[in-house]
Formats: sequence, structure tokens, C-alpha cells
Amino acid sequence: MRRAVRAAFVLSAVTIATAALLAAGAGAGSDQGAAQVLLVSPQNGALIRRSHVTFVWRVDGTRPTASGTVQVVHRYASDRAMARQVVATSRTCPAADPNCWTSHRPKETFYGRYYWQVTLSGAVQAASAVNLLSVSGPRDEIDRGRPSVRALGGTARRGARALFAARVRDNSGEARLDAQLTYRGVPVGEGKTGFAPVTRSARMRMRSTKPLARSLAPGTYRLCVTAWDRAGNRARSCAPYRVR
Repeated sequence: MRRAVRAAFVLSAVTIATAALLAAGAGAGSDQGAAQVLLVSPQNGALIRRSHVTFVWRVDGTRPTASGTVQVVHRYASDRAMARQVVATSRTCPAADPNCWTSHRPKETFYGRYYWQVTLSGAVQAASAVNLLSVSGPRDEIDRGRPSVRALGGTARRGARALFAARVRDNSGEARLDAQLTYRGVPVGEGKTGFAPVTRSARMRMRSTKPLARSLAPGTYRLCVTAWDRAGNRARSCAPYRVR
């Protein structure tokens, strides 16, 4: 009887020890596979002079034996929620080496306030913090260049707010827009934006300040968009716009 009790005790001890080792091994593997995206440069809150900006980051904590692929996405926007004027660029990397792409230098010249972030999706999923970047322009430089703007046609329903869009670019990297919808030269709707980062690769959108009147005649209208930079230079573009 005593031998049976002693054998049962030894077996229970071995079982508990084995379970503890297995749990420790599983924990080590999960910690190793927990990826972290760290933003390296520019540092959060950095203030730099207007220029082209090189963004640098790194990914820590991934397993060298991981399989599959991961989508690495770099984004910058005009708001911390990464919802307005978003410009995204992505690359595909092996899941075992998401650091195959760790820097990005956009073609645009930056000016103003920007927020940026790097995220991973696919076989490895992670997101960095959102960092703030402020870019100032040289005070002794006189900006005489007009923005480049192209109004984009669209469609809206009577009784609803219209959505206007345009592609805009300026050497300062920022612009504000004023959109006006007309019918036979008579204004019937308008929309405005504040100053925001602009790039040809992203559309600037704005809603009309009021719903279009239900009494409007259906047909082809004219949308004209004017873009201003902070120096007061402006440019205008028009396009057909449908009202139903």
C-alpha cells in the first residue's frame, strides 16, 4: 500500500514538472513571436525644416522560422486618427524577415504637421505608435509658385450633400480648397477645406456645406475647385458634375 502511494506521488510530481516545462516552452515561443514595430526617425514631436523626409523604423521580436508573408504599410496623414489625407505605401516581406523594408522617402516635399505610423498584416500582425512630425519652411523664402489642381467629376443626388474631389499638389506641401457647383453660371452648392497636406497620389475630398436643393433640375452641372497655398498663390480647375 505504501509503495503504491509513493509511486502515485512520484508520477504526479513528474507530470507536474513536465507540464511546467511545456508551459515555459510555449510561453517562450509566444514571446518570441510577438512583433513590435518601433519608429526610429524622425522622432516623435520632431521639428525640421521643409525638405524631403526619410522615415525609418524597425521590427523586433519576430521568429526567424516564421512562414508566410507580411504586408508592411507606411502611412502618413493630417490627423492622429490616420483618417484624413492619408497617403499609404506598402511592401511585401517574408514573415521571417519583416525588416526587409525599414525606410521610406516619399517624393513629396513636406511642410506643416503630419502623423505617421507603420503597420504589419498577414502572417505577422502589429502596429507602431503614431508619431507627430512638424516641418517648418524657411522664412526668407518667397513662395511664388501656384498650386496644381485638377477638379474631378462626380455625381450627387438632389436633397443630399454632394461630395466634391480634386487632386492637388503644391511646392509647400499644403493647400486649402474651395469648391463651387454651378448650373448655367448660378451657384447651387459649395464646399471648403482648411489647410492640409496635399499630394498627387491622394484625392482631397469635401462635402457640400448644405444638401443640394430638391428643386434642382437633373443634368450636367459644373464643378470648379480653387486651391490656395499659405503664401496666397492660387489655381482653379473645373469639371462636369452630374446631379440626379
